[in-house]
Amino acid sequence: MLYTFAQEPAAVASSAVSGGNKSREDQAFREKTRKGKTMGRIIKALLLLVILGFVGLTGYAYLGDLAPVQGEVKKPVVLNAN
Repeated sequence: MLYTFAQEPAAVASSAVSGGNKSREDQAFREKTRKGKTMGRIIKALLLLVILGFVGLTGYAYLGDLAPVQGEVKKPVVLNAN
């Protein structure tokens, strides 16, 4: 049993009949099979950016200087100004 996933059976039969005009048919076949891969690549890239952003934010939260500046504040308060 021979499995061929590179070409459809109709493309194989038509290329055998045409007598060697394989490059044009191969190009048309590749364009037809690559039609839906662009959206998959965009989704993978977006997922990668989300993961990298989450890792970067987590690293900044742990390693960044987020301690508040502490200091004494003195303000005069006027009571019963009559």
